[in-house]
Amino acid sequence: MIASALGTTVIAISSSDSKLKIAESLGAKHLIKYAMSLNWDQEVLRITGGKGADHVIEEGGAQIIMKSLNSARPGGLIILIGILSAVDILPPEFVPNLAFSGKISKGCVAFSRDTTAEFAKYAEERKSSL
Repeated sequence: MIASALGTTVIAISSSDSKLKIAESLGAKHLIKYAMSLNWDQEVLRITGGKGADHVIEEGGAQIIMKSLNSARPGGLIILIGILSAVDILPPEFVPNLAFSGKISKGCVAFSRDTTAEFAKYAEERKSSL
């Protein structure tokens, strides 16, 4: 909702139809069910015309981090949520691929429900001034 309110084209990826429906109701333009599309990183590249996503929010963990890295454009930002507990099981190719791809990764602390709601309200109010 926040990204959509700011004019971003959102690509939502989930294993759950119900989560994808929620994402769509919040403004996601493209929905990918990764259980049906195991190469969802390639689907993101197709949707973006081969460019890759400007921003990737990764909260799936070490098992899928390479697909998230592949989904981002060169110079794109990958926001890592929930991977710190699995840092010892990162794929060995993660660090060299990140280091030489021109992509940026940042860790992120998740916010409370109240803080997220406040930010969503702020983004919606600011939308008219963009």
